[in-house]
Amino acid sequence: MPPILAKYCDRAKTHTPSLAAKRLHPHSMRHSTAASLLQADVDPITVAHWLGHASVNTTNRYATVDLEMKRKAINKAKVVPKKNQHSLMAQKPFHSGMA
Repeated sequence: MPPILAKYCDRAKTHTPSLAAKRLHPHSMRHSTAASLLQADVDPITVAHWLGHASVNTTNRYATVDLEMKRKAINKAKVVPKKNQHSLMAQKPFHSGMA
């Protein structure tokens, strides 16, 4: 690992002790930055360009979705009301008027 990167990894480990057990390398920093951009609602295509990927599919392949991103997606989804069985039974049957 380049000395400057090792310096910042060591600094990060002192601020976040859980990092001490992890193997940090340049790609993990790149991946963390990309994941943070996605969590900040940066467009995936923009992140793909920033990473230098020719296709957004490459970015999607390793972009992780954390719990907070899942919650945001659920909150954005529209709730489809479930049809009430009782209201369906209360409706009058359709008559075409033809015998």
